[in-house]
Amino acid sequence: MYITCLQPAVHYASSVLFFRSLSRFCISASVYHVLKHYTIVPQQPNHFRRRLVVYSLTLCSLPQSFLLLFVPLSGDIELNPGPSAFTLCTLNMRSILQPLHSAALSDLIDNHNTDLFYLTETWIKPTTTAAELLNCTPPHNSLISTPRNGSNKISSSGGGTAFFIREPFTQLSTSVPDFSSFESYSVTLQLSHTKISVINIYRSPSSSTHTKAFFVFLDDFSYFLSFAATAAHEFIITGDFNIHLDNPADTLTSQFLSLLSSFNLSQHAQFPAHGKNHILDLVITSSDTSLVPAVSFTHWSPSDQFPVFTKLSINLAPLPPPTLYSFRLLHSIDVSSFLTNLKSSQLITDPPKLLGPLLSANNNTLSSLLDKHAPIVTTLSRRQSPSTMVFYHPPCISIHPPPC
Repeated sequence: MYITCLQPAVHYASSVLFFRSLSRFCISASVYHVLKHYTIVPQQPNHFRRRLVVYSLTLCSLPQSFLLLFVPLSGDIELNPGPSAFTLCTLNMRSILQPLHSAALSDLIDNHNTDLFYLTETWIKPTTTAAELLNCTPPHNSLISTPRNGSNKISSSGGGTAFFIREPFTQLSTSVPDFSSFESYSVTLQLSHTKISVINIYRSPSSSTHTKAFFVFLDDFSYFLSFAATAAHEFIITGDFNIHLDNPADTLTSQFLSLLSSFNLSQHAQFPAHGKNHILDLVITSSDTSLVPAVSFTHWSPSDQFPVFTKLSINLAPLPPPTLYSFRLLHSIDVSSFLTNLKSSQLITDPPKLLGPLLSANNNTLSSLLDKHAPIVTTLSRRQSPSTMVFYHPPCISIHPPPC
């Protein structure tokens, strides 16, 4: 038979010595017989083609450990290809149209070899020209940009989200509803063995005139998660949420983390990537994800926030099938509105005199108010086990602490 491959000449010389030494070993007379001849013919500079004529080489009878000795001789065998890596990065850019910012962004993409770079606060307007967008697009990348929506399209400033995707790529159709409390855009990519959706989120800081009340954001985001977190494939949610996750005692932070937990989601960015040491840029996936996100950052940045890199491990293992489960978003209850409705209910204004009717009125009133302010939500999830989370109101915790 003929074995033909390309290898460095030095490697072939060692192969000749290997076969010559092999002939001196008493492996088995019935297994290894005669190497007729071994010729080396030039093929390309610094490479050679070898033609090996073997009369009898019964490899099937060799021990498995011995067969491994032949693996280094073949230049096209991978022992275990394993999962492939996919690198993403998120950054609050604060204007991509500035030449210094776009040049710095090109260096970041080139030095870190990112496959997908998503930006918030691009400051791109609907009136931005195609030439301006082309000037700020790094080589070998495609730009997908969504300007901020506003009542006045021309004067609307700030905000905006964008993706830089390394070419070539295959983009699948996807869509995300518009919300008043945050900007969002979704990209679904077809990879070699799977597909992944990446949703870019930007929520304005409390000082902005575009910011809505936090309970409005929680309502919008919970509705967004009801379909985004139930995708049939892997997904990742990222961006600048302008929530100080570095302060777990903050009420807004605890409400937001409670919402993520109710959807079986995990937040992976555990370090401040902001000049004022705040955790604002988040990386969120399903708690059951097989992506194994490795999150890091660099201090080199064209803005006051640092780039957050996420390296994903794209595995071939399928996700567990989604199942239905129900819950109430108790953290999104507007307490003042709830108390107002309770005070105006018949339970308070005209309570029954007898104990039995009073208890019945109490249960019916509270149940109806709960259905109004925190209706039952039923959705699909790949949760491995039911949530063991217990919701407590802060005043109740001081009286009856949670069980250990």
